[in-house]
Amino acid sequence: MASPFRKAKVEQAAIKMALYGPQGSGKTFTALLCAEGLAQLMNKRVAFLDTEHGTDFYSADTRAAEQPRSVHPQAFDFDVLHTRTLTDAIRSIEWLKTSDEYGVVIVDSITHLWQSAQLAYSGKETSQGTLPFHAWAKIKKPYKKLIDALMSSTLHMFLCGREKNVFKTDAETGQTEHVGVAMRAEGETPYEPHICINMRVEQPPRLQGKLAQRAVYVAFAEKDRTGVLAGRCFENPGYSELIRPIMPLLTGEQAHIADEDERRIADSEAREDAESEERATSTDTTREYRGRFMAAKSLAEVEEIGAELTKDKGAKKKLLTKSDLNVVREAYLEAKDRTAKLETATEPKPKPEKRKADPQPLDEPEHVVQHPAKFAPSVPPPDTEFFDTLKAQYNSMTPEQLGPIRIEKNFGMIDEYKTRSWEDQNDLMMAMRDAAKD
Repeated sequence: MASPFRKAKVEQAAIKMALYGPQGSGKTFTALLCAEGLAQLMNKRVAFLDTEHGTDFYSADTRAAEQPRSVHPQAFDFDVLHTRTLTDAIRSIEWLKTSDEYGVVIVDSITHLWQSAQLAYSGKETSQGTLPFHAWAKIKKPYKKLIDALMSSTLHMFLCGREKNVFKTDAETGQTEHVGVAMRAEGETPYEPHICINMRVEQPPRLQGKLAQRAVYVAFAEKDRTGVLAGRCFENPGYSELIRPIMPLLTGEQAHIADEDERRIADSEAREDAESEERATSTDTTREYRGRFMAAKSLAEVEEIGAELTKDKGAKKKLLTKSDLNVVREAYLEAKDRTAKLETATEPKPKPEKRKADPQPLDEPEHVVQHPAKFAPSVPPPDTEFFDTLKAQYNSMTPEQLGPIRIEKNFGMIDEYKTRSWEDQNDLMMAMRDAAKD
C-alpha cells in the first residue's frame, strides 16, 4: 500500500477570519475595512450577508455631513443580502462560489444564523423547555453546511458574531463563577476559521470630568494559525494591521473541505465496501469449514477442525457473520453426530455371556443338572398310577440303587416329569431325596 501522506504545503488561497465582541466594539467596521483592502487588491467586489441591517449607514457618504466619520468618511462599496434564514445564506454562498465577480464575503451576524437553525426545530421539547439531546444533530446539519461552504470556497471570509459570557460551576462547592467570554454561536464555530479576533473598546480616562482622548478599539488575536498575529493586540485595526502581514503566506490553491453530505457519502461508501468484503470473507470461510466438516471421517478430525475456529481467541470465528456462524455450527454438530455413529457401528461387538442354568427347585445331585434342558413334549402325559408306582419304587430303593436307575432307566421319563403339575413334580423329588438320604 502506498503511503497516504505527502509533503506538507500551504493550500490556502483566502483568509478565513472570525471577529466577535460586545456591542459597539467595532466588529462590522473592522471587517469592512479589511474586506475593502482585499477587494481593491483583487479588483473584485465585496458581498455582505447582513442579518440585522447593520450596514445601512456604512453605505452612506458622510463627508458632506456636519460631523463626518473620523475614519473612512466615504461610503463603503459592497453588495448586500438582508436575510436571517439559513436557507438563503447557504444558497447565496453556493452562488458566490460560482461567481467571478466577488472575492470577499462578510457574514454579520453568525449569531442570528445559529439562532435560526435552532428555531427551525419543530419537534418536542424537554419538560424544562429545552431542546432534546437527540435533536442537536439535525439542528446543526444546515448550519455546518454553511460553515463548510464558507471554509472551502476561494472567497476571503469574515464571520462577525456577538459575545457571550462563559460560566463554570465548581463541582465541590456548587458555586458558579465567570471564566471568560466566547462567540455566541454553535460551540465549534470559533475552531473553523484560521484567525479569531476578540474585539474590545477601551474608554479613555477622565480628567476633571472630561474625556482626555477618544476611545480606542482594540483587536486581540486570540487564535492565529499563521502565527503572525498570534497573541498580539492592535489598536484601531484595519487592513494594514490584520491582513497585509498574512498576504504573503497565501497561495493560489484552496484546500477543499468536504461538507457533511460529502463526508457522509464517502464514509457510507467506505463502510459498504468494508461490509461487502467482510461478507465475502465470511462466505468463503463458511464454505471452507462446512466442506471440511462434511468430509471429516472421524470424531477426532471433527474436533480438530472445530479447535481451529476457537484458537487465537476465536480469530477465525470473528471472520464469520452471525448467520454464517450458525451454519458452521450446524455443520460441526452434524459431523460430530455422524462420525460418532460411524465409530460406534465399526467397533467389535462383545461376545454374549453364556446363560447360567436356571436353579433347580430342590437340592439335586450335580449330575442331574447336567442333563439337557429342553425336550419336545411329544409324549402324552402318563397316568397317575404310573407316577405313583414310580414314587413307591424310589421310596423302596437305597441310594446305591437309586443313582443308576435315575441315570439309565428313567432318563427318558424327564419329559413326562416336566409335563406334571408343580405338586406332582415336588412329590416325586421329595421321594427321590428321601430315598437318597436313607
